[in-house]
Amino acid sequence: AAATARFAREAAAAAAATSGAGSANGAAAFRLPPFGAPRFEAAATFAGARPGYVFKAGEQGVGYYADGPDPAAHDEAAPPPLPEGWVEGTSPEGYAYYFHSPTQTSSWERPTAATAVSATVPLSPALTASLTAKRRAGVSQLQADSGAQVLLQGGVATLSGTARAVARAQELLQRKAAALEFVASRSRPAAARPPPPLPPTEAAPDYNFSGLVQPAPPSGGLNLLGAYNSDSDGS
Repeated sequence: AAATARFAREAAAAAAATSGAGSANGAAAFRLPPFGAPRFEAAATFAGARPGYVFKAGEQGVGYYADGPDPAAHDEAAPPPLPEGWVEGTSPEGYAYYFHSPTQTSSWERPTAATAVSATVPLSPALTASLTAKRRAGVSQLQADSGAQVLLQGGVATLSGTARAVARAQELLQRKAAALEFVASRSRPAAARPPPPLPPTEAAPDYNFSGLVQPAPPSGGLNLLGAYNSDSDGS
């Protein structure tokens, strides 16, 4: 009882001292302790007013407790980062919204998980055979390397998962297809080269001189010439 009475008197004195300090210093009595200062200091007896502290018996015992709420306990936890593919924007009215680039969709609610997307990729017969050989070992390896789910049906691969996983699976399929095409091109027989064209031939010489020899005059002309000569001799 004596201890309780003593503590009551000390608490009353502490309250009075704090009130007086507040009257003398204005708002100084209500300021928070310096940054990094302890929230509690044990003290068996009241040792005078301390700015930013209250002497009382609390959860940690008797002593000086920091006045006011604990800033660290009341700070809102930082929200987790947005899932892959999401960006935050502000509407003309000032409201926050969220946009998913791969699917071109928006939401007022902050997303907490990655949004699944899908894509289809046509496969060549060689690529399909490579993926399904050895109990579909190629499909299992593609899923492990990309993180996407792969479904083969009718020469088409359906990829689903996060945007990054689907893009990675598409890239790996393109690389595999290019590698198979390269191997196939090396195994094909070389095409026969066509023979070189023949050189242009010169025209064969023409030894026909028929055009250079004048034809003999007809026999009728010679008779006329002889008749003319005969007439000339008789005159």
